[in-house]
Amino acid sequence: MNTEKPTEGSPEDEQHPLPLSGSDSDLDAIFASGKIDDILKEAKLPTPPAKLPNVAAVQKHKAEQKRIPPEHVSNKPKKVRVQTRRPKGGSR
Repeated sequence: MNTEKPTEGSPEDEQHPLPLSGSDSDLDAIFASGKIDDILKEAKLPTPPAKLPNVAAVQKHKAEQKRIPPEHVSNKPKKVRVQTRRPKGGSR
């Protein structure tokens, strides 16, 4: 097992831009001063994901699609099978 100490440039040594232990008034002051926009730009937070569709609505839509049988349009008439009769009495 290799036990290495973190180097000086590791992310663990970096200071967080906001104090983690602070009162609500400190946070209110940050939001009021407009510094929060700068802090968020520095942090390069990912953009929020797109709004997901309503799962129940999607499931209902798919169920309705399954209930409707697909229409097969053809100009060709259906083939009618005619059963031929065999003559009674066989060959004697």
